[in-house]
Amino acid sequence: MGHWQDWAKALGIWPILSPWSLGFGGMKSAMGNAVTVGCIVEP
Repeated sequence: MGHWQDWAKALGIWPILSPWSLGFGGMKSAMGNAVTVGCIVEP
């Protein structure tokens, strides 16, 4: 992978992990939105 592809992959993983790392894992709608966006960005 190229250098920019590594950064793109990291940006796709971040929304998936953010509910737990930022402490809003208990908020179902916010968590679902973040995980959905992460899955769309991260093919």
